[in-house]
Amino acid sequence: MTWALTWSSDLISRISILFFALVTLASTGITHAQQQAHVIVECKDLRIKQDAQQFFSSNLTPESTKKDVSNLMKRFYFQWPIKDIRMEMNDYTYKFEIEIKSTVVEYDVQGNSAVKEADIVRQLKEEQTLYQGDNVAEALLQRTRTYYELRGFYNPEIELTTIDRKETGTMKVIVKVKENKPCMIEKIDFSGEVKTGWVRKVRRQLQWKNNMRCDQEKIQSQIVKLKEKYARKRYYQFDIRDPVLEYTDDSKTKAILKPELTIGARILIDFHGNQYSFERNELMKRAIFLDQEKKFNPSFENSAVQGIKDFYVSRGYPFAQVDLRQKTDPTTKRFIFDIDRGPVIRLKSIRFEGNREISSEKLEKQFWLLAPIWTKKRLYAENEIPEIINGLLAFYQSLGYLHVYFMEPAVDIDRDKHSAKLLLKLQEGSPSYFEDFIIRNNVFMKTKDINKFFDVKRDDPIDPVALRDAAQKLEYEYQTKGFKYAKVKLPDVDSITEGYNQYIVDIDEGPRIRVGDIILQGNFSTRDYVITRELTFKSGDLLNPEQIRESRRRLLRLGFFKSVTIGEKVRDDLKDVEDIVITVIEQKKRSMILKPGVSTDDGGRLSGSFGYTNIAGTGRSAFLSGRVNHQFDDKAIWENRAVFTYLEPQIFNFATGKFNLIQERSEEQQFDISRTSIVLGLEKLVYSWLRTTLQWELEFRTPFNLEPNVVLSPLDQTRARFGSMGAIIDFDFRDNLLNATKGSFHRIQANFYDQNLLSDADFFQIFTRNSFYIPIYRRVRSVLSVRGGFSATRGVTKDQGIEQIPIEKRFRLGGNSSLRGFGRNCVGGLPSNVPENCSDAVLTQAPGGNTMINYLWDLLLPLNNSVDFVVFTDGGNAFLNTSDFDLMNIRTTAGFGIRYEIRSSAPFAWIMG
Repeated sequence: MTWALTWSSDLISRISILFFALVTLASTGITHAQQQAHVIVECKDLRIKQDAQQFFSSNLTPESTKKDVSNLMKRFYFQWPIKDIRMEMNDYTYKFEIEIKSTVVEYDVQGNSAVKEADIVRQLKEEQTLYQGDNVAEALLQRTRTYYELRGFYNPEIELTTIDRKETGTMKVIVKVKENKPCMIEKIDFSGEVKTGWVRKVRRQLQWKNNMRCDQEKIQSQIVKLKEKYARKRYYQFDIRDPVLEYTDDSKTKAILKPELTIGARILIDFHGNQYSFERNELMKRAIFLDQEKKFNPSFENSAVQGIKDFYVSRGYPFAQVDLRQKTDPTTKRFIFDIDRGPVIRLKSIRFEGNREISSEKLEKQFWLLAPIWTKKRLYAENEIPEIINGLLAFYQSLGYLHVYFMEPAVDIDRDKHSAKLLLKLQEGSPSYFEDFIIRNNVFMKTKDINKFFDVKRDDPIDPVALRDAAQKLEYEYQTKGFKYAKVKLPDVDSITEGYNQYIVDIDEGPRIRVGDIILQGNFSTRDYVITRELTFKSGDLLNPEQIRESRRRLLRLGFFKSVTIGEKVRDDLKDVEDIVITVIEQKKRSMILKPGVSTDDGGRLSGSFGYTNIAGTGRSAFLSGRVNHQFDDKAIWENRAVFTYLEPQIFNFATGKFNLIQERSEEQQFDISRTSIVLGLEKLVYSWLRTTLQWELEFRTPFNLEPNVVLSPLDQTRARFGSMGAIIDFDFRDNLLNATKGSFHRIQANFYDQNLLSDADFFQIFTRNSFYIPIYRRVRSVLSVRGGFSATRGVTKDQGIEQIPIEKRFRLGGNSSLRGFGRNCVGGLPSNVPENCSDAVLTQAPGGNTMINYLWDLLLPLNNSVDFVVFTDGGNAFLNTSDFDLMNIRTTAGFGIRYEIRSSAPFAWIMG
């Protein structure tokens, strides 16, 4: 009993303690629950609702003030296409009502025939961008009706419906149109004092005729083009105003077009007395800014005369005289500039006075180093002298002479001897030196580290230009470490005295800024992670302009966006934190390009491609490209090549995956080849200038149309399979990928063929390509390309005594990309005493070689902004065996041609979107 009682007492005690603990925990939990904020979110878009629920629940606390809540709402507002956020608070319950913007991402126009769908969609997109109201569908409907009226349809039947996509927070708009009968122009009545012949001419050039549609957009477009045409012809006035439509029936299906036509005299410009190339008419017209002139009034006359005088003075003709005459008749107004350029004056000598420490010889040498183009030719170009003096001032300051002063230059011109003597008087003063170099107020960066940027010591002359450059570099160094607002303040130059100075640099580091929220805007179809994975920074990182610049470059490189803007937005609720706002404008996803052409290598050809980028906003892309061509030979086959490419971005968050399927038929001299290839690769952009690729390729090759007397190895005669692992490293330092003017490009490529990689032959290839783009003078430039290759058999193939690699894998030269004086693939593997001639397939077929050397050198002389005259020379050879390699045994060729730079995106291109 005693034991039982004791146990019972102990049990009761334990139960009491347990009960007390449970009550305590429960009350604590209830209290805690009462103090936790409860968040309710109402939003039609499920993604925004879930994000808002998580965002506000994570950031709201019992201590949150109204200002804190307001700042949170502001932060969330910028992260989605939100029109309004409303909040109600009851105790610890927050209720958020989020109204999203009606963002249209897809348009479907049906029933239109006379008005293009692209034109209608363009109007709808403009309306969507400008609209700020609540009913975007009604605004889009009204814009469509207004646009149809502009295009000549006054009673169309238009139905507009919308489909909400709740999962993406976007909208699709479907426009169904029944155009009905359009308005037609019965008659065109020109008004204005213009001769009948002009009326007929303008009507014909505008392609206006009776019974044309009342398409005011087209009418205005034709007027603009014609006005531009006559402006180029220098008509003082050519205007077609107020092309009013006067309707002749109540249904607005018939109208009279009444434009007012005004034609003034044609302006003609003549120059007399200019006979040298440096003063040709084209340059003289630029000197009087003829392309910008619109009024041709007395102001133009005065400025044109002075402009021509300045033109000659700047080229060494200080006594040039210009007289202006005018001839006027009913149709033209002619300005005649009579030019007397006078004698050319050359700089015979330059003297300096007042210089004590710097010798005249040294100053004169510096003078010619600083001289612009015309003075460098020893001409007295008066307008270039001040520029040279400014350079001499900077030269003196770099030596510490901060108070040097140049007086007005004096010139003595001997007109009879065509010479000028220039005298430059100056006051040097005394140099300024560092006595002490003091850094103040720096906290984050150590003084010794800051001193490295300036690299000055006692007794050095004070160079303000070098110091300013160092200060800018130091400020940027601070910015890369998060000090966005860092300032480096240098003493004013006027405060520095001659002799020794205490030079004090004040550092204002400012706050250290960190990245807050990363807000994405404009990516209506692109998934957020496609953008964020390209960023080199994340929330919480120090703000670094270099990372922002690199992130923008990487986003543009994707090819998914027309533009990318990255800006910073100061946070109100957190100190020293700034949100990053990334705004993108998306490109069209689909594209189709067709390009016909003719070349000596391919004959007539037609190439094209169809691509779909950023599939479903995931960053994936697929392309199908192809080419078909036929050489100018009745016996030639139809060559073709089709390539399917699929890109998978960020495999293992490391590299871009690439899959290629290639099918082609190509013509050789003694046989033809059909190939099918599969390529799997990984591509990594390590830096903006360094790209690496690793790929496995499996190729199935079948020769056909073999000539009866062709001699091939057993492997080359039959169907074969080649499996390889390849690596490519690209170093790209060009200033422009499409039309480089300076820099260089280097590629190293190695391919390893092995039976374990499903290859019928064991061999390897190494190939290198180096291109150098060398600017010479202005747009005169040269391009040097040097290529080399080496290959050899290995493994089982070498053990079988086979030295040559398969014939179509060998190096061969000839054609537009290697030796331009020879036919395609006509050089390689032949003895030096055998001439290459692809027309003789028996004696001169180029078998190709295991090694290759090739250079191409171009000199480009610009004829205008788009056309270059090219002088070139090429050289090289391919050697059948490695032992035959001889740099002295090469084929050379030279020639010239015309190079035209196509500045548009693609000729004969049709872009779908």
